[in-house]
Amino acid sequence: MSSAELERELQPFKIDRAKYPILAVVQRGYYRDTMGRKGVNDRGIYDDAWMLVTPNLFMAVNANADPSAAQGAVTGRASLEPGFWPMWRLDLHRGQYLAFCQRAADCIVRRDNTAGRPVGEKHPKWGTHLGGGRWRGWFGINGHRGGRTTTSSEGCITTPEPQWSGLIAAAESEARRLWAAKWKQAVIPCVLIDKAA
Repeated sequence: MSSAELERELQPFKIDRAKYPILAVVQRGYYRDTMGRKGVNDRGIYDDAWMLVTPNLFMAVNANADPSAAQGAVTGRASLEPGFWPMWRLDLHRGQYLAFCQRAADCIVRRDNTAGRPVGEKHPKWGTHLGGGRWRGWFGINGHRGGRTTTSSEGCITTPEPQWSGLIAAAESEARRLWAAKWKQAVIPCVLIDKAA
């Protein structure tokens, strides 16, 4: 995908680019027909794409926007819903290394095997059920390093380890350039575009 093609994909979101100069754009299903089973949104492989977009940079890496567990294998396993989520800040993932962490806002996820739960149900880990298996809350839906042989995701967006170091270094460099000492306080939205269907 070229930067011009991506800009066309972003138009419906009407994003204030002055307010959000850094975007983490994830496209679920980018490699849907060229990796894994044809015509299927596979889990457990890096068949999605992650584009880091700033005023000075357009960078793309492989990604995984699905849980590692097979569909329905774990009740409550989360997948981020498509949309504009101004939820990430650069911070430590599980206190270990710099990553894109859900620190700024809630989001909506779809949880496996929960569609029949009552609308409005509040669950201590799953959030508030909106219906149809969609739940709103703060879940720690982060963007972080995946493994070499696994996507290492319970619902986060992950990138394979060999590509991760370049992605996070670019994000940190751009954040420091744009926000100086306040770089860890700035919001970096995750925009999830779903092309898997």
